[in-house]
Amino acid sequence: MKFIAISIAVHNRLDLTKKCIQSILNATKKHRLHFYVVDDGSTDGTSEWITENHPRIKLIKGNGNLWFGGATFLSLKYIFKSKKKYDYILIINNDTFLNSGSIDNLVELSKNKYVVGSLYKQENINELGSSGFIWKFKKGLVGVSYTKKWDQLSKSTNYLKVDS
Repeated sequence: MKFIAISIAVHNRLDLTKKCIQSILNATKKHRLHFYVVDDGSTDGTSEWITENHPRIKLIKGNGNLWFGGATFLSLKYIFKSKKKYDYILIINNDTFLNSGSIDNLVELSKNKYVVGSLYKQENINELGSSGFIWKFKKGLVGVSYTKKWDQLSKSTNYLKVDS
């Protein structure tokens, strides 16, 4: 059994946050999860719902200007300062929904690897964007990358269903 920190960036969209959290809870039967949710200034009752329905979730308040990168960075600061020793950290947005058993698959696939990611399908390929963290071990976050152009693989109409 592994101990996994879950970082979720949230700004409004309570309905998606509910679905996201439930999908994560259904994504493992083998591992312990500890949630860190950064609510970046939601005005739709997100923080109140989390406090009332999931009191074990570590709720971190943002100022409304963090966006995904800043919210994730803030949650990572809490995760790394925690006295808990995590085996893995899963970083997602509140509009991400995991398949049943996908965390178990990610853990299995991560043996001898430092980073494991996921793929997804977007209906309108012209609106695809890609962003990610420039992360250096021992130094931490050194930047964020963003591009609207994906490589040829992402423009393909041949998608595979994946869960990890």
